[in-house]
This record gives sequence, C-alpha cells and structure tokens, in this order.
Amino acid sequence: MVSIAVALIPCVMISFILREREDSLKHIQLISGMSLPAYWISNIIADLIKVYIPIVLMILLSKIFKVNYKDIWVLFLLLPLAIVPFSYATSFIFKNDTTAQIVTLFVNFFVCAVMGPVVYFLQIVPTTFKLGGILRWTFCLIPNYCLINGILWSSSKAGILTVRQSNTSYK
Repeated sequence: MVSIAVALIPCVMISFILREREDSLKHIQLISGMSLPAYWISNIIADLIKVYIPIVLMILLSKIFKVNYKDIWVLFLLLPLAIVPFSYATSFIFKNDTTAQIVTLFVNFFVCAVMGPVVYFLQIVPTTFKLGGILRWTFCLIPNYCLINGILWSSSKAGILTVRQSNTSYK
C-alpha cells in the first residue's frame, strides 16, 4: 500500500510543474517583478509542504496500526527532500502534463510495487544475489525505491542475514 501512495506523490507534483510551464506562469510572474530565486524557493517550499502532509499521515497510520519498523520514520521524513528535486529534474523530459502523469505514475509504481519485491527476492536467493545487488543500487536512483527497499529490509533484516550467513556463496 505504501508503494501505491508514494507513487502518486510525484505524479501529482509533476503535473503542476508542467502545467505552469505550459501556461507560462513563471514568465508572467517574472514580468510582474518576482525574482527568480523567490519563485523557485516558494515553489520548493510549497511542494515540500504538500509532500509532507501524506508522509506524516503515513507515519501516524503506521504508529496507530503498530506496523512501524525500527527507524523507518527517518526514511519517510527524508523522502520529500529527495522526491521534490527528483520530480523537478524529471519534469524536463516531458512536454505534456498528461503524458508526464501517466509515465511518472507507471515508472514509480513499477519500481516500487513490482521491482521492490523482485529485487528483494533476488537478494535472498544465493544464485541471484549479485544480480539483486546490482539492481538494488541501480533503482536507488529513484527516491521512492529507497523508501520501499528500506521498509522491506527493515521488516526482514534478521531473515536475510540468517540466509546469507548460512550460505557460503555470499562470502
């Protein structure tokens, strides 16, 4: 469920970024006298606030339902600091906000909900451990994957370490 929720966050954010670009809202504000640093700082602060609202709700719900793993709240609180600049950077790939929303949602959902568990299981199986490690570091370029990987690792760290220590091919 967390992977679906965190996949929606950049999808919504990238839509606003591209809508502003399509409608030339930044240009209008700059002509009206707004400074460029003030424009970017205000946008980043507003986006951080918009992202922290669902993140805080996810932390509270995990505490209420007692599914909190050790120190996962740190990953939740760091996610907005990574996802906002990442969404800004990836917005330059797209020209249309509808395409950006669909592709961003698909990529984030695929990486979090599909590749997160796949890489996790690849790291458990001794014959695919190295492939899982390579894929894990590759997908760590996407901030949402880092959160999902942290949740999976925190929830089963003892089991993974037991499997790795009992198998000599990991050494």
